[in-house]
Amino acid sequence: MKRRSSKYAGKYVAWVNNRIVASGKNQLILYQKATKLYPPEKVMFEYIPTKKETLTFL
Repeated sequence: MKRRSSKYAGKYVAWVNNRIVASGKNQLILYQKATKLYPPEKVMFEYIPTKKETLTFL
């Protein structure tokens, strides 16, 4: 997962059957791109945070 996280850090990804099928920084464009290829009910979307965004301060 670390490799995937660094490659897609700061981006939204679209998943179909546990595979990343599209990625991008804009949610709407990603949705449009992914749903042209697959039915909307088959696509799952996720944001991959950057390393800075995942830091937790106690």
